[in-house]
Amino acid sequence: MRRLGTLAVACGLVFALAAVTTASASVVAEPRDRYVPAAQFPTSQDYLVGEGLAVAPDGTYWLADTGRDRLVHLSSAGSVLSYMGGPGSGNGRFQSPHGIEIGADGRIYVADSSNARIQVFDRQGLFLFKFGEYGLAAGKFAQPVDIALDPTGAIWVVESDSNRIQKFDSEGEYLLTRGGTGAGSASGQFNWPHGIDCDSVGNVYVADTQNQRFQVFSPAGTFIRSYGSLGVGDTQFSYPNDVHVDSSGNVYVADSGNCYVKKYTYDSGGGTYSFVSKIGDFADSGESVFDLGMLSYPRVVELDEATNHLLVVDNVGLRMWSGMGAPLTQYLTGGAEPDRLWSPKGVAIAPSNTVWVATAIDGSEALVKFGYTEAGQLTRELTLSSYFESTDEYFYNINDVDCDSDGNVYVLEYDQVIKLSPSGGLLGRWGSYGSADGQFNSAQGLDVYGSKVYVADSGNDRVQVFDLDGGFIEKFGEPADAPALPRQFQYISDIAVNGDSIYVLDKYDYSVKRFAIDSPHGFLDRFGGWDLLAPGSLSSPVSAALDDLGNVYVADDYRNTVEKFNPRGQFRARIGGLGTDSDEFTWPTSVAVDPSGLVFVADRDNSRLMVFSSANKTVTSCVSNVSVMTYGGAAQLSVRLRDTDGKAIVDEPLVIERSYTGSAPWTTIGTSTSGAGGVAFGLSNITRKAWYRARFAGGHLWASSATMGTAVVAPQVKSLSNPIAPKTVKKGTSFTVYGYLEPKHAAGTYSVKILTYRKVGGAYKYQGYVWAKNYTSGSKTKYLRTFALKSTGSWRLRAYVPADSMHAATYSKGYDYVTVK
Repeated sequence: MRRLGTLAVACGLVFALAAVTTASASVVAEPRDRYVPAAQFPTSQDYLVGEGLAVAPDGTYWLADTGRDRLVHLSSAGSVLSYMGGPGSGNGRFQSPHGIEIGADGRIYVADSSNARIQVFDRQGLFLFKFGEYGLAAGKFAQPVDIALDPTGAIWVVESDSNRIQKFDSEGEYLLTRGGTGAGSASGQFNWPHGIDCDSVGNVYVADTQNQRFQVFSPAGTFIRSYGSLGVGDTQFSYPNDVHVDSSGNVYVADSGNCYVKKYTYDSGGGTYSFVSKIGDFADSGESVFDLGMLSYPRVVELDEATNHLLVVDNVGLRMWSGMGAPLTQYLTGGAEPDRLWSPKGVAIAPSNTVWVATAIDGSEALVKFGYTEAGQLTRELTLSSYFESTDEYFYNINDVDCDSDGNVYVLEYDQVIKLSPSGGLLGRWGSYGSADGQFNSAQGLDVYGSKVYVADSGNDRVQVFDLDGGFIEKFGEPADAPALPRQFQYISDIAVNGDSIYVLDKYDYSVKRFAIDSPHGFLDRFGGWDLLAPGSLSSPVSAALDDLGNVYVADDYRNTVEKFNPRGQFRARIGGLGTDSDEFTWPTSVAVDPSGLVFVADRDNSRLMVFSSANKTVTSCVSNVSVMTYGGAAQLSVRLRDTDGKAIVDEPLVIERSYTGSAPWTTIGTSTSGAGGVAFGLSNITRKAWYRARFAGGHLWASSATMGTAVVAPQVKSLSNPIAPKTVKKGTSFTVYGYLEPKHAAGTYSVKILTYRKVGGAYKYQGYVWAKNYTSGSKTKYLRTFALKSTGSWRLRAYVPADSMHAATYSKGYDYVTVK
């Protein structure tokens, strides 16, 4: 059975990001798309994801609910009295609060870990003061995870990232440091220390987690002794996460990897510790981690000396034992195993509205199969805690999961791929640790596309490609040297593939790199880049998924968001943000998108699977600036698209259509793309009156074939020249009048009237008209008419084209004058 690896992963190792600045892709200034929560599993979140616990002088308990960035105040009977805090960096807000200590006066001290500070509150929870900021210098903090008070009121803080402890006076003024010279195993050095406490004389006890021991120091910080080593014996530990000392000097150690709390007394004569007892146990076959008396990775231990009850926070919740070691009760555990997940970290969409989630059950890694509705509502269908029960071989460090078109499930562990049937039967497996073809080193992600399996072989800085049965096909990529070349990687965290491209998440390049799907997989482009504020940048990309339109979804566990990009890497939307509400995440580890556009997110530290759907927005638009069109000429449609909030919809493909009736059928005459200021689409060879519209093809957020609007366009006469006639004619004598329509028009297209006016009493009065005949003459259309004027005097002539369905009425610009004798 392979369980040690699972427990080692549960220690939650944290890797620091290199501070490398890279150029960001050109991005749109604000999100276009919106998503709203559709569902989550479990629906209840009334359980603890905690790292801190303290007993107040009034007998109540304060817990650090780390996953929800808050404190929970409980009665001694386990009922919730109040909540305090919430995500943020302001006074009274938290980011991953860990250790809690309460003074004799009721003051509450909190190690606000990710804000790199200590906050202090009065007994009612009102903010008093804070101290510290991020840094490695004295008085600053790099992930403070626990806090203790000595009998003088001095404050001791242990930091995991900097491998040290620091001492401050009661008002937060720095006094001294021990450790901090890098990870080490010598006396007085630490390797990822996590818990701290003080005894009644001021000695300091530190859980030196990855050195598998606890160390003891004097009130002045002088090393006194250490105790423990790696193992499963009564005097050995597996990742001791916390230490507590009672008023009698007994020492309690949260032996996390072995799933016990162990009690010791100190023999001053022999100068060593004597094992007394242990509580808890690992849930084995036929048992559940939710059973009373079990423990799943105990992280915090505290003794309520007023009641002699031992309190333990583990992966399930808050547990209580009597002083004699009898299990009493448990709080905030979220109910029985089928009603919750623990630290989900892989999500895969399967056919027929099915989704698989990699999680943990009863302390072991497992797969859970859900069915879901079109609205995203989840129903648990199947749980697999081992993939080959005849050998009792358990899943081991699952990093990702995906499915093929037949519903077969591919499970990626650090050094192998396991293939399962849709019902969970073992179909095969391949891989081992190493760097040869078909071997893996800390493989983090995989994607199944068509008949191939693509694996992000992270430790070897390469992508490997296999057939569906594990036959090696090819590989590409290599380790990166600064500056990184396109085909070099700085730790691949995931991969996503479609028919055009391979998208590779390069975690420490803070980017998505796109390669051609065809060998030799030439580099196409890159987007993302480090920037905490700019839309479209990335901080810690860990998982990728593609929808059917080619949009790219990236889970960023530093920002606690899912970032959406279009296929060209332009920013589209941001889902989530740090927190515990239904539209927030705390450490999203995996993202998947189903064919309908539902987005599934494994929200690790909130221990839930979340589903998001589009906000079902509609589109509005205007079609404006339609230029006057001439027969056979050209013009432009100016189109700007806006959503129902009035925001411009940019960089989306449009279809331009024409109808000669204003209704169906519509004929596509071209395509274009909407920009921030709209799009101008050119029209040419206008020969008939027509209706034009811009149609948006639609996507997961928009109605398909939505009509943007229409514009009626008809050819119009550009100019009509003045009529030309003789200057003098005899009464009753016929003469010819002519002129031109510009530009050239087909003969007979237009009916031209020659209007006549006779001067009477100083004014010209209308006398009627005659029709002219059109014919083509060179590059122009000529109008012509021969007629006679039967009254003497002064006359003037003007050309006129009446309005019809094809154009507006048009007059010549001026007149011609004729004298009749």
